Amino acid sequence: MAELTYSVTEAAQALGVSRHTMYNLIHREGFPTLYVGGRRLISKELLAEWVREQAGGQKEAAQVLTHQDGGAEQALAGAVSASHHTTRTGVFQA
Repeated sequence: MAELTYSVTEAAQALGVSRHTMYNLIHREGFPTLYVGGRRLISKELLAEWVREQAGGQKEAAQVLTHQDGGAEQALAGAVSASHHTTRTGVFQA
């Protein structure tokens, strides 16, 4: 059975960013997080949709929604890499 969520560390790895940057993203309005049992989790499906929106609908991000294997993280990271830059504060911006 495939997991439905990422931990903060797993989401950071999937996006190819640091944990610090991931925590900055988590505090942005509209970023797909939820609390379960006191843990902050990130929905894999909603994260893929968020990346697609940030990437302007690029094909690589859309593929994540249809991928169910380990390749999803690679496609997700590729879409983010193609559409972001880091500011001096380390905040992700599209």
